[in-house]
Amino acid sequence: MFDPSLFAPVCVASDSIYRGAQQLTLTLVGQETYQEYAPLIAGTLLRVRLELCVVESFVSEAIVPFIQEKGLSWVFPAHESVETFLAGTIFAVALNVIFIGSSKIISVLVIFLDFFLGLPARLVAKIPSGNNEVVVAGLAAIGFFGDAMEVVRKVAEFADLFVARYLALITVVYVVAKFLHFRVFI
Repeated sequence: MFDPSLFAPVCVASDSIYRGAQQLTLTLVGQETYQEYAPLIAGTLLRVRLELCVVESFVSEAIVPFIQEKGLSWVFPAHESVETFLAGTIFAVALNVIFIGSSKIISVLVIFLDFFLGLPARLVAKIPSGNNEVVVAGLAAIGFFGDAMEVVRKVAEFADLFVARYLALITVVYVVAKFLHFRVFI
């Protein structure tokens, strides 16, 4: 018989984010509203989990084991072979496909986190505190958290912009360079 408490998800981080978002949504909207909109909520959260799981599993099940076994000699070896050409090309194209979809979802999640946690923290930190050292220290810590969330948001936005604008171009240049190295400059 299946025991849900013994279930070990393949994408541990993605599943944790999904469960946390599910619980947060339930807390924010309440049980009755959650039940009424359950298909929409579940569909949305599962879509986010799926995108995050794609990245997580690609890294943990494909990239890390392959690099541990083969090293990085296939990236741009001195003498290109069919194997190194295919490994580099497939890796570059797969990375492109996966990151283009997932970077947008990660960026949106981080923007929401910054809006709901970082922005209020930055605003609270600006409250005049007087001379009470405990209040000053508390507000400074809250402000630091808010500023850190803003930095995380900006990094996520930059990564999303980079992926959307430049990753495809870099991939094309990389594949063409590998092909030329493989076929022309043998």
